[in-house]
Amino acid sequence: MITLKLLNSLKSLHLFFRLSLGLLGLGIASPILSAATLSDLKFTLINDGTEYAVSAVNSATIAGVVNIPATYNGKPVTQVKERAFRPATGITSVVLPDSITSIGASAFASCSSVSSIVLPNSITEIGLSAFEGCASLTSVVLPNSLTTVSPYLFSTCNSLSSIVLPNSLTTIGEGAFYNCNSLYSIEFPASLTTIGFIAFKNSYHLNSMTFLGSAPTLETRAFESTGGGDITITVYDTYEASYDSWPSSYTFNVVPEPTEPVVLTALIDYTPSSGVLSIISEDEPSSVTVDLQHTDALGTSWTTLDASDYEVVTDSNTNSVIRRLTIDSGANSMGFYRLSAEQ
Repeated sequence: MITLKLLNSLKSLHLFFRLSLGLLGLGIASPILSAATLSDLKFTLINDGTEYAVSAVNSATIAGVVNIPATYNGKPVTQVKERAFRPATGITSVVLPDSITSIGASAFASCSSVSSIVLPNSITEIGLSAFEGCASLTSVVLPNSLTTVSPYLFSTCNSLSSIVLPNSLTTIGEGAFYNCNSLYSIEFPASLTTIGFIAFKNSYHLNSMTFLGSAPTLETRAFESTGGGDITITVYDTYEASYDSWPSSYTFNVVPEPTEPVVLTALIDYTPSSGVLSIISEDEPSSVTVDLQHTDALGTSWTTLDASDYEVVTDSNTNSVIRRLTIDSGANSMGFYRLSAEQ
């Protein structure tokens, strides 16, 4: 079951869902335990010899806390090279200076004893899979200068339980949090526009998501196999997103303002064997008009279904309204449906 809380300051409130085939912290490392020294680090001149990129001399032997210096031989250290420390299993934490602007692809991948890393706000780019497989990493605060969570950045970080996304973020890439089984909740900034393919797939315990702005565009299977079938989604602006994998029912709570009470609750139930879709709303207020709408694809106009297209049954005892229609379950895609409640 998925619970959706839609908080919308507009007078027009919408719920929608898609039917398709089969129905469908960073802790700061202790400075007194540093085991790695400058001799464990390799510095490579870049950018016409004006800056340095850093990596491990030998990722098999480097261990303990790694403090990356801001300068080397009088020049700034600005990059962590691709695969720089992969797979340095002896590293426990990493402290990066404010001079670092980018972290290369797979830089710390499979560094399974890394539990904390300090990411300065100077970082504008982190390459794909940079922290993939860091099984001991528990919390991360991404820098405010970052706009993209690159593909598979934290994939299979099984201990990651806390992630703070920056207000500058626009994109979460493919598989970015794939298989993060300790992640239970996440808050998305209003700046976010896109969540990529399988971004949170198999993050089984993720059951609470808060969107501080409009829900972003979701690519295929973005939240597949999350929440154990029970997810709470809170959206503070217009909601438009879709899911390819659905349990048999969802519960939606529509709230016009964060401080106001629930206006409409709807239980959505689909029976694949009969193709019958039922939307059961409770306590519909007399001040709103509720319509059932359909569209073949998001981004195109919504069509308000005629009353003859579906059955409406009102239960005066429970003050619930059942809107029931039959879907062609054999079709590959039946499009999108939503309830539109307008004052």
